[in-house]
Amino acid sequence: MTVITAYIPDPGQTEQQAATRAAALGIGITSRAIPPVYQSAVTANGGTPGVVAEYGGQVAFLHDDGTKTPTDVANLIAPLNTAQAAAAAAIGNVSTIQARALADLTTIEAWVNANPSGATLTGPQTLVLAKMLTGLCRLVLGMTSTQGVI
Repeated sequence: MTVITAYIPDPGQTEQQAATRAAALGIGITSRAIPPVYQSAVTANGGTPGVVAEYGGQVAFLHDDGTKTPTDVANLIAPLNTAQAAAAAAIGNVSTIQARALADLTTIEAWVNANPSGATLTGPQTLVLAKMLTGLCRLVLGMTSTQGVI
């Protein structure tokens, strides 16, 4: 999922005026019809014309009175870019946690197979088990903003 950013033209703007303004802001243009999901943000922030940005259900809108700059657009979408980066990191962390848990599982299964009567775990084996359980708990609880114990 990516941050979606677009210029919503005002009904009074010509197509050329809207395209020129969108280009000046460094973004694409969308239709004049405001999608319902954006309506409250547009209304609350001065109405069209303006820049709408969306990520993961979060909507931001910046009314454009003709003085806004690409920097203003960048500032509008900065929190959404941060949320996108955090989501990408969490996805990467899930993969890393799963890979580590699988490797730890292999180690513990080998120990169990070699010790069917349940011999005592060594210090390093106990650490492997603890790391595996920590990773599994992070996955179950959705705590993926970090990879946890390495």
